[in-house]
Amino acid sequence: MPVYYRNAYLSQIFVNPEYQNCGIGSALLNKAKKICPEGLTLQTLQQNTRACIFYEKHGFKACKLTVNKINGQPNIEYYWKLEI
Repeated sequence: MPVYYRNAYLSQIFVNPEYQNCGIGSALLNKAKKICPEGLTLQTLQQNTRACIFYEKHGFKACKLTVNKINGQPNIEYYWKLEI
């Protein structure tokens, strides 16, 4: 029986720049969505426009602005939920 998570938090998804634009990030994100169809939350730095575009392209919606606790920089929190 599959395990589903409610409002799961996706942390630390990175693809080596040498291998970006090869579909690896999309495959990882799609796997996370499959594991957590009830929804995923993640954060990225506001200045990381490539990440913001990537997440929005994959159906994530910006839901709130936060501050990174480690470096004090502004973050965007994103949320995704399977739409039926």
